[in-house]
Amino acid sequence: MSSTPPQPPPKFIPVRRPTQRRTWYHGVASWLRRVWPKIQVPVIALSISGLIIGGVWMATANQRETRAVIIATPVDQLEALRVKSLELEAEFERLRQRQTKLTDQDMLYFSRAVEAQEEYVNAKGLVGSDNKRLIDLRRRLHVIESERLREQAVAEEELALKVVKTDPAKAMALLRQAMEQEKTIEQKWVFSGMADPGKMAQLDTRLRRLESEPLWQQGRRIEAEAGKVAQAGDYKKAAEMLNEAIKLENEFLIRFRDVRETEFGRPDLLAKKQATWLSTPLKQAAQQSAAAAQKAEQANNWSGAVVAWEKALGTLDQLLNEFPQSDYADRVLVATWLRQKNLAQSHPEILSITQTCTQMHTALQARQLDQGLEFARQAQRQVDAILAKYPELFPPQEPLRLELDFVLQHEATLKVWSPLLEKNLLPVPTLAGLRLYRSEVSQALYAAVMGNNPSAQVRESNPVDSVAYEDAAKFCTQLGWLLGQKVRLPTAQEFQTACGTWDPQKLSTQAWIFENTDGLTPRPTGQAQPNAAGFQDLLGNVEEWSWAPEGESAWAVGGSVAWTPVAAFPQRKLLKREKSRLLGFRFLIDETPAGLTPSR
Repeated sequence: MSSTPPQPPPKFIPVRRPTQRRTWYHGVASWLRRVWPKIQVPVIALSISGLIIGGVWMATANQRETRAVIIATPVDQLEALRVKSLELEAEFERLRQRQTKLTDQDMLYFSRAVEAQEEYVNAKGLVGSDNKRLIDLRRRLHVIESERLREQAVAEEELALKVVKTDPAKAMALLRQAMEQEKTIEQKWVFSGMADPGKMAQLDTRLRRLESEPLWQQGRRIEAEAGKVAQAGDYKKAAEMLNEAIKLENEFLIRFRDVRETEFGRPDLLAKKQATWLSTPLKQAAQQSAAAAQKAEQANNWSGAVVAWEKALGTLDQLLNEFPQSDYADRVLVATWLRQKNLAQSHPEILSITQTCTQMHTALQARQLDQGLEFARQAQRQVDAILAKYPELFPPQEPLRLELDFVLQHEATLKVWSPLLEKNLLPVPTLAGLRLYRSEVSQALYAAVMGNNPSAQVRESNPVDSVAYEDAAKFCTQLGWLLGQKVRLPTAQEFQTACGTWDPQKLSTQAWIFENTDGLTPRPTGQAQPNAAGFQDLLGNVEEWSWAPEGESAWAVGGSVAWTPVAAFPQRKLLKREKSRLLGFRFLIDETPAGLTPSR
């Protein structure tokens, strides 16, 4: 008999479940499950019957109460209520016919008529014509009372407008009363339909505008008083007074910004004024230091000037940090004073540049062009050396930098045109030290100096035209840099002096005018016969701008190819911005050297 392996032990060994504890509601639930199928239909039927009976009871409640009242009120008393209402209404109408203005005592009759009608309708419990009469009576009562209140409100508002300037307090009290009348119309006499929200808003606006006046005036009064204190020199006290003004202004903005024209930025303006007053001592100290620096410069005490400028800048920097809202917090002034300090600190270098520029002008004036250009290069190197240390010392538009850059960039122009210009410069008779160019500026010369030719008809030998006054003035400035001299337009009087006297009958052989041209096309420069002083085309060909450093207009002199000679000197006044195909210019050289130094 073979043996078998033993069986593994069972993984699950059943245990006896513990007995659960039963409560009373378990028994009830078990009983309902057994009984409900037997009582389901009767219970639903009883519920529906209860709902029907309750609805009928509620629907007939009013009838039952009315019947009780009707039963409780005898018929003769009902008729008495109706008659009483009619009599009171009739008495009210008689009073209304006898007097123009109803009193509270008069209105009492109509109120009692309405009350009697209400009692009659409630007692009778009917609807229809009698109930309609009650509605009409009520509406009439509300309308009459509303009209009386509206009349009072209008009268109070008109009186308020009359006394507002002399007695603001009384005006405000009247406006408040008018608002109360309007509120009563809106809340109590609702059936009148006379409630007016727009009128309420208007009264509220007027009232609040008056209420805002003392606050508005008080803030400005304090500001004015603070201004007087500041003028007396007590800036700290003045600034403290502005705190109250700022507080009042903010309160004003919160409460009354919608009823009065308001300066919304006023608190900021007051804060700015406050900062300005507080910073005034620092501003004064900075100005004193700047004045001391300028005085030291005048005495050639450049080291002392540097110390004074540094002190002024330090004080101004403190002002900027502590009072950035101040009117004196001027960063442009900081940059200006910093440049002044650097100019004083680099005075020896500046003086050397000035001397080099003077030598450049002298050489160019003597037409020693190579030497003048060498001085220009030397001055440029000196300027670059200073700019490496103080970049802000010579800004790009500094005249010295513009002059040096222009001269060095136009070396070829200078060498070609300088000898030719020198040959064509003639002295102005009776005017010492002035030399006038022989003819008009040609298109070729203008293009060489300015880099462009604006003329209507391009022909290099013709006079340049279509130039405004500023174009001609800029040409003179840049030509002056190349020549090392003062170059400008001639005045109308200088131009006329150069013309001298002339015979109108002989001008057709000496000038290009209407008689010997087509009246439209200028001729090349220098082709007409010269006058006694050697000048050409002073009359005719193209009109020429004259010098007028101020104002918006200048004289155009000399006439053009369209001019018909007369005895009077040809000239007319033009706006400086005007341009014409028959309008050019010539230049004049002042023999005084045109040396330029760094602007201080």
